Amino acid sequence: MAGFNAPRDSQFIHDQFPSSGYLFDPTPAEELFDQAAICDEMMDLASRMHQPFTRKQLRLNAISRDFGRYSSGDYKTAVGALLKQKRLYSATAATRINDDVLLQAKPFGKT
Repeated sequence: MAGFNAPRDSQFIHDQFPSSGYLFDPTPAEELFDQAAICDEMMDLASRMHQPFTRKQLRLNAISRDFGRYSSGDYKTAVGALLKQKRLYSATAATRINDDVLLQAKPFGKT
């Protein structure tokens, strides 16, 4: 191939796909994180918990229920997504929270 420079082209591919260097994610489908499913499971669990609760309590309950199915980071990502979708509410009204911020299924201050 005229003009092909393997190191330069390889670096270009790596720069375009920094996580793996591949065009497609090589992770098997059964190992991929299904955010919609975990969000629904987290809301189901949140509706059964005593309100309000912390992200840490929700995460620990979810981990004990579905041990080994998702990572701790997956649960944190799901809580963040639920906050952004306004399916879950924080006492600070922020979507980036720590483990000690109170959460509940209804907006705070409304009964």
